[in-house]
Amino acid sequence: HPEVSPDNGLLSYSSYGLKGYDIILNSFDPLAQETFEIPDSITEQSFSSVNLKPVPVKQPDSTLREAIYPERNYSKISHLFHLHSWAPYWYDYTDPDIHGSAVSTGITLISQNSLSTAIAALGYEKTDGINYFHSRFTYKGFFPVFDVSSTYGGTPLIAPIEDVDLPIVTTNLNTSFSTYVPLTFSSGKFISGMQPSFQLRYNSIYFYHFSDRTYKRGMVIAEPRIYLYSYLRTSLRDIQPALGFTLDARYSSSPFEDDIYGNIKSLRLNVYLPGLFENQGLRLRGEWQQQGVDSYYFQNHLTMPRGYSYRTFIKMDKYSADYAFPVIYPDLDFGYLFYLKRIRGNFFVDYMKGTEKYILEGSSVVTSDPEYPLSQGLELFADYHLFRFIFEFSSGVRFTYLPHEKNLETELLFTIDLNQF
Repeated sequence: HPEVSPDNGLLSYSSYGLKGYDIILNSFDPLAQETFEIPDSITEQSFSSVNLKPVPVKQPDSTLREAIYPERNYSKISHLFHLHSWAPYWYDYTDPDIHGSAVSTGITLISQNSLSTAIAALGYEKTDGINYFHSRFTYKGFFPVFDVSSTYGGTPLIAPIEDVDLPIVTTNLNTSFSTYVPLTFSSGKFISGMQPSFQLRYNSIYFYHFSDRTYKRGMVIAEPRIYLYSYLRTSLRDIQPALGFTLDARYSSSPFEDDIYGNIKSLRLNVYLPGLFENQGLRLRGEWQQQGVDSYYFQNHLTMPRGYSYRTFIKMDKYSADYAFPVIYPDLDFGYLFYLKRIRGNFFVDYMKGTEKYILEGSSVVTSDPEYPLSQGLELFADYHLFRFIFEFSSGVRFTYLPHEKNLETELLFTIDLNQF
């Protein structure tokens, strides 16, 4: 919206930046400008001719009055919330992992202000028959980004001690405060970035304090983390990047209860490689975890190989390979209700070495010998859209064979691609 001031000759125009629209003023001297006269005829090539003549401009009606808009300060506080989106599930929009955030049955309401500096979310989640209520507020108006979240629901964990009565518990409450810097280095065909972060998390777990001989509620966990990624941009038919990597390093400790809890550190590395044919891809994954255990231990940062139930280890070394490939693109739609985009498959192999697994014998916790879980199998997915939602739903089935147990398991799967949301 350029405009030249008749008083001082300044050129003003609208510019959009980090904090939204702003007014820019530049010096402008019409007398110093050179006039370009458009010729009556311009010959582009020997076989083509274009005639350019001035188009008469309609003069404005002298009866029209100029609108004057009053100036007033923009209040960032009163415009902090603006409810604009919802999702038929609960998910963590702050998770930087390109493999997709955890999605649960429920609903999410999202607010974002006009400056895109304040994002808030309210949600309800139901997992394993337990109700959870979530709230989150993220502010990006400062450097770095600040985030506060809270989860209410379920029963807090209790570590049982022999010959000690368990305390009377109340509903579990988890609260966290985190700050992070989303750095982007994308260039050309590659999407690259780094996100260092630091989180303080309060968990209303009950633990037995041996010096006081009583149960105490609540612990604070400090967790620095860094996530790096660089991968080739994908086309619409690509299932995963043809080339790239992600690296996720975490360290968790309890600074105020270091005589009760130790620490846990983990590292995850994903490498993407092209497949044998178009739109196929190979993903190699290495994951490592080490716990320093005192009286209690942390939950694993890593997941078990597919097909195995949750177990806690002092040390975990895990290696996986996934080969993803499209099966068919049916391009089948049923109007507004349903659109089937693709059917795809994935061959996988998971191997892990778990050292000093914690198991419960009566009320005592003991360690066992190392274990070597191994699984392999096939996953089949159907990618589709419901009711023209922008995000993509995926439903499928997983066939897992456990060679050590000589057992074949079948599992139903459901995921949502949040990269488009």
